[in-house]
Amino acid sequence: MTQITPEAGRVIVSFGLYRSASTWTFNVLRALLEDRAPDSVYAETMSDLSAALNEGRGDLLVKCHAPDKGLKAFITYTRARTIITVRDPLDCIASFMKQFACDFAQARERVEASCRAILAFTERSEALILRYETAEDRDIAAIRRIAAYLDIATTDERCDAIARGLTPEAVRGFIASLAQTGYFDVQPAAEQHHAETHWHPNHVGDGRIGGYRDVLTDTQIAIASHTCRRFRERFAYGTDDIAPALAPDSQVPFDGYRTRYCAAGFSHPEEWGIWTEGDHASLRLPLARPARSVRLQIPCVLAPVLRRDGAASAAIQVNGHPVATIHGSADHPERVLICAALDLPASETVEVAFVFRNIAPAEPVPDDGENRHLGLGLSHLHLDYA
Repeated sequence: MTQITPEAGRVIVSFGLYRSASTWTFNVLRALLEDRAPDSVYAETMSDLSAALNEGRGDLLVKCHAPDKGLKAFITYTRARTIITVRDPLDCIASFMKQFACDFAQARERVEASCRAILAFTERSEALILRYETAEDRDIAAIRRIAAYLDIATTDERCDAIARGLTPEAVRGFIASLAQTGYFDVQPAAEQHHAETHWHPNHVGDGRIGGYRDVLTDTQIAIASHTCRRFRERFAYGTDDIAPALAPDSQVPFDGYRTRYCAAGFSHPEEWGIWTEGDHASLRLPLARPARSVRLQIPCVLAPVLRRDGAASAAIQVNGHPVATIHGSADHPERVLICAALDLPASETVEVAFVFRNIAPAEPVPDDGENRHLGLGLSHLHLDYA
């Protein structure tokens, strides 16, 4: 495989969530690099890059949404200049559904994969991040920032011309002209695009911020908020979802898709409550005032793996202190009540950790059809402290 090196040319990457103006950014890059005539390619894996790597020796412009580990390593190894576009994932999902006429599950799967890829990459990169909700990150000011990031000398006149050529009206007109010539066929809009610009049929949406509330159901909002939580926290989306502090003698519900206090390690929420998934899960319970003594009651549903004889186990800890262990046994009922009362150093937060061992793939949950590594199911808990 031909290696891209600084002498052979630069690697430049447009990496963004689906529906976050990543294609706008890609076309800004095409315009800024026009004099250098870069090879451009859409890629999510190294195999997607093979032709460009073998044929080209100039700059390489890559567009991606959810690159795999190999492609992310390549981007890092080549010290690629990377521009990342972000947007509230809930708006991305809603826009994908609306513009490309797909269902919630399809849109969520794509956007979640992109969220995970961006989170993993931004932990150790110096990418330029453009935020969809910031107007200056989608106009001439953003073009100037991109040019400066790439060390490209340009002029205000050139940036203005690029911006005018990429307004929503201009792009809609360009897509309409392609449709009139028969460029697009009967395939779904999400599965076809213009070869050079990567614009899809019906690509341009209304640009609304918070528009997901008019597209997604309350259940869909709750599910997507939970599964995209880490991304939303990392980029300060959904600050209204921050869990409020709990007073003494509080009931904490997990049914009705309520997941504010689920910190990590939980499956997607369901109407009745939520399952832990994997070897570790944790709840974070902020308190209204510091506490020195804590009392918890946690009704739990045992996953099938804990209701048969075997090596599976579940250990429960509160602020690092062991409070209960459940060993797999055919004698266990389906439902158990975990009770804990302990004195602690003064703390404003109660952390409940669940640590599982030898959790095999569970039997499919009714009406679910997935094989998940389930441990305990929670519908609510009771917290008291002094």
